Amino acid sequence: ELRVESEPGKGSTFALVIPFDGPRSSSLAAPIELSPADVIAAGVQPADTSGTPELADDRDSINPSDRVVLIVEDDPTFGGLLLGLARSAGLKGVLSTAGSGTLALTRKLMPDAITLDLGLSDIDGWVLFDLLRHDQKTRNIPIHVISGAEDLEVLTRRGAASVSSKPVSAGELARVFEEIHSRNLRVQRNVLIADPDPERRLALVEAIRDGITSVTAVGRVAANADEVGAAAYDAIVFGFGRSAKDNAQMLDEIVSQFSDALPRLLFFTPHPDAFLQQVALHPALGDVPRADNFGQLGLLISAALPSDTQSEQILATEQVDNADLAGAKVLIVDDDIRNIYSLTSVLETYDIDVQHAERGRDGIALLEETPDVDVALIDIMMPEMDGYETMRRIRAMPAIAHIPLIAVTAKAMKGDRQKCLDAGASDYIAKPVDLDLLLALLRVWIGRARARAEPFAPALMTAI
Repeated sequence: ELRVESEPGKGSTFALVIPFDGPRSSSLAAPIELSPADVIAAGVQPADTSGTPELADDRDSINPSDRVVLIVEDDPTFGGLLLGLARSAGLKGVLSTAGSGTLALTRKLMPDAITLDLGLSDIDGWVLFDLLRHDQKTRNIPIHVISGAEDLEVLTRRGAASVSSKPVSAGELARVFEEIHSRNLRVQRNVLIADPDPERRLALVEAIRDGITSVTAVGRVAANADEVGAAAYDAIVFGFGRSAKDNAQMLDEIVSQFSDALPRLLFFTPHPDAFLQQVALHPALGDVPRADNFGQLGLLISAALPSDTQSEQILATEQVDNADLAGAKVLIVDDDIRNIYSLTSVLETYDIDVQHAERGRDGIALLEETPDVDVALIDIMMPEMDGYETMRRIRAMPAIAHIPLIAVTAKAMKGDRQKCLDAGASDYIAKPVDLDLLLALLRVWIGRARARAEPFAPALMTAI
């Protein structure tokens, strides 16, 4: 029997249980007690006996009408202070102490605002800021930076709602939360889903819920006529299956109740042939956009929903950011040619000049020949000279020691990031490589490299 226990961010433990045919002992062996030193030496994480309770936030008591702020802060004391100030300002507060999970949490909550500390332990706060500003679901959420980092004014040019340098007074913090509370309500995005199949209906909800303020799911519109009003929804999704009877009944209900809402209708038709047979009887519905899969549906939903007034400005900023990547030189050091090929194919679409080496020694030699490389991606698991040693040697060579190094590791274990930083890495990314995270890392580190090379050209700082 093979057993596995897995926890995101920490790793997996595998256990193989096999039958033992040897003689049984007449008495049970006494349990072996390990000292803390033995536990650590064996690679086992000892239980946390500190008894420190987690800070209780408001994530389980949020109502649709509540104003919500997401507090990204890994210092529990300061996080508790911010949470108290948020509540005093009439806000609901949710605390995120791990930066690496903040993007997913933001997509789920869609808060009215975010407060962000840049000095996080598990991810560079500048990279997280870049991720939030470029993600389609979170790009319009105001970010208030509260940090002790330098050069915070750069973030105001990148779209930060405000910046506050630590140490910061309680009065200044209170004003931040008062501003969040007084700001116009976030854009409401309400979607109605109607599908007689309960499993498909649930799948539709899960497929579109990111970035949606409210999702109402019903089986039959006619059965919920008193609760369902077309005017209350920005998009109305109807799911169709194989049943000709169900499809015909659904189309009849649409014609009778939603004829004035055709511009907001979307059809989900995973079985298009069965659907087309019935819709031919209702010519007025022939032009309603339809999606045959969840990917197409996501695009249709994004196009149908209202956006904030900031969207055009943020889109223009993103286009400038991607233009800043053009012409950058990136070195990939990896012994697997497949990884080199896949990364090169992606990066070249952003007009990045990609060079590569398949050994650590070759990568060092290439950097010596071309010291104007902006960033180097260093794979950790390489033969002869692994990524750790490669980075140590680069840092020991004055001519190329300044080049940002991003470690690429096949593992995603707790402590990997710090181990890479200790070996000389500027930052870290785990395989399989997340493209959005990689682009955020490149924008931040290329921007820093260019700003260092041209200290009197502040325009180049905009890449970070």
